Amino acid sequence: MRYRSTADSIDSYIAEFPPETRAVLEEVRALIKAAAPDATETISYAIPTFDLNGKHLVHFAGYAKHIGFYPVPSGLEAFTEELKAYKRGKGSVQFPLDRPMPADLIRRIVEFRVAENNTRGPATVSRGGISSMNKLLWLLQIVLAVYFFSTGVIHFILPAGLPAAMSWMYDLSTPLHVVSGGAEILAAIGLIVPAVTRIMPRLTPLAATGLMIVMVLAAVFHFGRAEYTNIVMNLVVAGVAGFVAYGRWRLSPIE
Repeated sequence: MRYRSTADSIDSYIAEFPPETRAVLEEVRALIKAAAPDATETISYAIPTFDLNGKHLVHFAGYAKHIGFYPVPSGLEAFTEELKAYKRGKGSVQFPLDRPMPADLIRRIVEFRVAENNTRGPATVSRGGISSMNKLLWLLQIVLAVYFFSTGVIHFILPAGLPAAMSWMYDLSTPLHVVSGGAEILAAIGLIVPAVTRIMPRLTPLAATGLMIVMVLAAVFHFGRAEYTNIVMNLVVAGVAGFVAYGRWRLSPIE
């Protein structure tokens, strides 16, 4: 899917897709319902979700070239061998639209999740685990985006009266201001827009990686000027950017 859905029901979500994709989404939906007849349908994280005993059971979603299936990590780990043929994330697997859906495998994964869910018993639906990580990463992405977009703009306008910690900007050449400012603004956009629109979402960890490298280079620059406060700040921001990059690659990737 090329954008974040605002649908409030699975019916309206599926209706947003082309006929061919709608048919496959309905097939996956029917498989889940058959394997978990007591589960209830809802929308969570902007994608179709089935809940059982007050907890999320599985999610699924449509994309341009695949169906995303989210049975949480335990639902994937139990079927590792059978899922080797498919691209996987931390808690997701991608079933390509140009191949038949593995109906029997989906059914057995859902049945596994039902058994797991019933064993654990009723609980309040909480956005724990991966979802907590997702929220933390979003918070850090927003903070980094605001920071780097602001400093990127400052590179271009270079106002008078900057605080002492930023006075080094007056010593940069115009070409370096253009390169640095442009890179920071583009990276700030890259932290947010691909993740929100889900258009090329892998650009988000790449943007974070780029900013981490920029901050390490900035620390080297300030070391040469003996600006130690700036070095500490650069390394802290580099660490945050590196964590976001790792988080969006491995811990909570955006599908």
